[in-house]
Amino acid sequence: MKVKRLFCTAFLALLTLMMTVPAILGQEDVETNGRQTPRYKLVDLGTLGGRASYVNPPWSLGAHYQMNRHGVTVGSAATSVPTSFGCPFCDGLDGQVFNVFHAFKWSGGVLKDLGALPGELTNSVATSINAEGSVVGHSENGKIDPLTGTRELRAFLWKDGKIRSLGTFGGNHSFVGDINDHGQIVGYALNTTPDPFSWIGVFLACPDTLPRCTSNSTQTRAFLWENGHKRDLGTLGGPDAVAVGVNERGEVAGISYTNSIPNATTGLPTVAAFLWRKGKMIDLGNFGGTFTGIAQLNIEGKSLAYPTCRATRSTIPSFGKTESLSISTQTLSEEIRLRYMRSMTGVRQLEVAPFLIVPTMRMSGRKAWLPI
Repeated sequence: MKVKRLFCTAFLALLTLMMTVPAILGQEDVETNGRQTPRYKLVDLGTLGGRASYVNPPWSLGAHYQMNRHGVTVGSAATSVPTSFGCPFCDGLDGQVFNVFHAFKWSGGVLKDLGALPGELTNSVATSINAEGSVVGHSENGKIDPLTGTRELRAFLWKDGKIRSLGTFGGNHSFVGDINDHGQIVGYALNTTPDPFSWIGVFLACPDTLPRCTSNSTQTRAFLWENGHKRDLGTLGGPDAVAVGVNERGEVAGISYTNSIPNATTGLPTVAAFLWRKGKMIDLGNFGGTFTGIAQLNIEGKSLAYPTCRATRSTIPSFGKTESLSISTQTLSEEIRLRYMRSMTGVRQLEVAPFLIVPTMRMSGRKAWLPI
């Protein structure tokens, strides 16, 4: 949870810098050159009665398409209903918030509660929205996973005012990755085959000690959902795969184990990025490392990935010359964040709410706010 908190804090600090510098430069441009320049307005999206809400999931800071072309925005917000259950996405800047969180859709100043799947005090989060307003995300279903002891999660689709589970491949959890404007949805779900290196299982079992962890769970499989049917996309040779992005052509990007043998660097099987196109999964390769992540996929099927190099020993001067194993860019930055958070104390309780940055124009000395 501490890592999530730092992500959010760093993100807010970055936004502040992004807003302050352009504003100063823009003002100077108006005064010296007499040109109209963009101005920005922060819009508080509010909550559902609780004290926290967010657009970017705390662990992600960049889920796909959290706002569509019409300015409709999705996320999760605390309700006024208290709960003793913790959940992986019920957070504020200062950590876990013990209120029920529901997925929301914000449009034209109105925050709409999208609800959650049926169950006792179930929580939900909306992560993506397409042009027509279909929303996807994750929701608890009120059941306990007997293999991991955690509350079960399901990928969901919210459309025409109704929320529906996208199910699993027989296992106990599923997560959504993305939705395109044709309504095709990608994500990953558990099947019933035991797998000590289950991608979802490892995350649920020990999110703060990755990657060296095993789980009592089942295989994680990438899926493509369309027209009410979910398809297993296969793997690159290992037991698990995860789909995170889909473009308008129906091409899918994600990651997959390439074998079932844990390597010495991560303690997990080697991970490679893939592009799934016309029924075939293509290995995007690496630079000789053991983990390659995927960032984004464009309409032409070109992917942005995080290739890694071989593990080396390195020193991080900012933390008292603490020696750390540099597994990859992504893993190393996680290591830095963990060490930094462990050194922090005295974090205060804060009211947290998401906001939008809206462009405006300066006209005759007055600000005219453009509608969202």
